[in-house]
Amino acid sequence: MREKLRGLLRRDDDPSTDGDVDQPAAAAEQPTPVAPPRFVVVGTGRSGTGFIASALTRAGVETGHETWWGPRADHGRELVGDASWCATFELDGYEGRVFHQVRDPLKVLRSAAALEVAEHRRDNDWYRYRTTRQEFTGDPVVDALLLVARWVREAERRAEWTWRLEDVDADLLVEVGARVGVPVAAEAAAAALATDRRNEKRDEKRETYDFGWDDLPDLAVTERVRAHASRYGYL
Repeated sequence: MREKLRGLLRRDDDPSTDGDVDQPAAAAEQPTPVAPPRFVVVGTGRSGTGFIASALTRAGVETGHETWWGPRADHGRELVGDASWCATFELDGYEGRVFHQVRDPLKVLRSAAALEVAEHRRDNDWYRYRTTRQEFTGDPVVDALLLVARWVREAERRAEWTWRLEDVDADLLVEVGARVGVPVAAEAAAAALATDRRNEKRDEKRETYDFGWDDLPDLAVTERVRAHASRYGYL
């Protein structure tokens, strides 16, 4: 089985399938569409997009989380920005600003692998979205590696600015606000970060896998993720 996976991944360590994103059933009354957000923060699933959306909103930059781009998108809500891993492959024709947030790849891999086991269900909207962009092998660790490699490559191609989740501070929130035309006071930014660490606490409950770099399978996709980790100072 491992040899079969190795062959597949060395031919194309970022496999994907064509197809449209499954959409939820239309509601009886659809909200009037508004203009798209001025900016979007993209990245890999499990990279802290929920955290940055909450922090920016608390600082005064109204930012959704998978609100404009996602399986349950709401295009009737007016936002300054959206933070969504789902947006990464959906930006053709988008004229706003694109930022990219990365997180320690080992933490992303552990979290994504644990989530894969818990939510590997066909009736999960986010799982079904991933199946339109990623082939699944059935191995949660390999599937997590594929997620990171594929999403990071596409996010880097799209983004004008990349930062690390671990480096998010008041100055960064102020800079985001300046780039999108919403002034953010340093005091408001500091307060926003002091009052919301919910994603970190949630991940503590979800990260049931405990592995290091040397425990990962010897595959081409692993080397791609290692390169990503080195590029952003995690190795």
